Amino acid sequence: AATLSREIRGEVVSEYRRLLGDDAFTLALAHRQLAGAANLLRTPDELIQVIDRDGAACVAAWLEAQPAQLRAWLLLRLQAPAQEKHPQPGNEQQVTVVHAVARHLTEVNAHE
Repeated sequence: AATLSREIRGEVVSEYRRLLGDDAFTLALAHRQLAGAANLLRTPDELIQVIDRDGAACVAAWLEAQPAQLRAWLLLRLQAPAQEKHPQPGNEQQVTVVHAVARHLTEVNAHE
């Protein structure tokens, strides 16, 4: 979100929006205060790679937190992310971000 909100070149902003999709782009900008310290502008391709890596780490951490039977059932449908080092639970910034995204998704689903 920090990278998205700092970018001013129209063609790059359009590329971010195309790669992320309108909903994800708008959600990221709406919650830019939750962005981490990634203050370096990245190319669109680099940013997508970072988003994919962080998303896989989030899914891996979530799967690990599920009861064994539920995790086994989920893995019938989901492909387990590659086991990379990911932030340990308890990071308050991460918890805040997850809560904000979950709240947003809950609100969106309630309106559909």
